[in-house]
Amino acid sequence: MSNFRNVSKSEPCPICGKPDWCTVQYVEGNTKLHYCRRVLGCSNIISGTNGMNYVFLKQTSDGSCMYKEESAYMESRKEWEKANGRNRCANGRRAKPKSPPVKQPPAPQPAVSVTSLDNGTLDAIYRAFLKKLHLQKNHVRYLRQERWPDQLIIHSQVRSMPPGGNGYYYGKGRNLVAKELVREFGSLKGVPGFYEQADGKWNFAGQSGLLIPLYDHERKRTNTTIFLPFMKLPRTESIS
Repeated sequence: MSNFRNVSKSEPCPICGKPDWCTVQYVEGNTKLHYCRRVLGCSNIISGTNGMNYVFLKQTSDGSCMYKEESAYMESRKEWEKANGRNRCANGRRAKPKSPPVKQPPAPQPAVSVTSLDNGTLDAIYRAFLKKLHLQKNHVRYLRQERWPDQLIIHSQVRSMPPGGNGYYYGKGRNLVAKELVREFGSLKGVPGFYEQADGKWNFAGQSGLLIPLYDHERKRTNTTIFLPFMKLPRTESIS
């Protein structure tokens, strides 16, 4: 049984140090898997902002990089080797396992985060981004159940995050949305949540859920955050 949580100011992402956009997953044994959507270099071992080392596990389908705390990774690796190291021959006698070659672990690399663009540019890009998305009916029902007035839903510009891969979405897919934004603004480097794929094409990270714009003190859209349907959604006052 696993459980996802968004990072926060009290518990920021240990990879990039930011309080939003990234996610932590609690798996069996109270082990944490960290999904960073800003540090996408995916090094083998990196030094987190909290001073601990983290091991890169894989890049997920939505572009996030999954990390695990080094000591927890080594412990789970030992358990796996113990459970899978009992090789037997056909005659029932235990075969002596071959000793794997000893490799020196790579030195931890510092996490490198791309500097964000200025708030004015981010506001223009996020405005265009939100216009290309829509709000699904099931998410509208969910917001109403959370006692969001219809006017607040409209003014907040809440949207439904398109699923990664071939998931159903009544609207444009992620690749097309990113392609149109690149055509309008050029490179999306420095826009939180967007990343460049190995083939040079741009995409945006994040699980399917409710996409909520974040504003600065001048009412400029400077970021977005994702709330999954099973998370408690905050209700704000009217947004002009």
